Amino acid sequence: QLSDEALERGNNGGDSPTHLAELGTASYEQDFSLHLMENDQEVLKEIAAAIERIDEGTYGLCEGCLAEGRPVSKAMIPKLRLKAIPYARDCVNCKRKREEMSL
Repeated sequence: QLSDEALERGNNGGDSPTHLAELGTASYEQDFSLHLMENDQEVLKEIAAAIERIDEGTYGLCEGCLAEGRPVSKAMIPKLRLKAIPYARDCVNCKRKREEMSL
């Protein structure tokens, strides 16, 4: 679905580019649109997961801290972080650790 929408946005209703530079620009615009839509889809998945955590009563708890065995009282994600990223799963320290491990 996302791919179709991105390709549709990139198509100009039959106005096919005839110059190589136009073709490159059109291709870039399609790739960029597809990337944005994939990003949006990922954010929607994270929001849905955050809603599940609200339902489970675990919203606002750092998954990384809990996995390390910290008590719930020490695993709270700071409110400022949740205001900035309401679907955050980890505190800043655990997020950094997770990103470093994935490199």
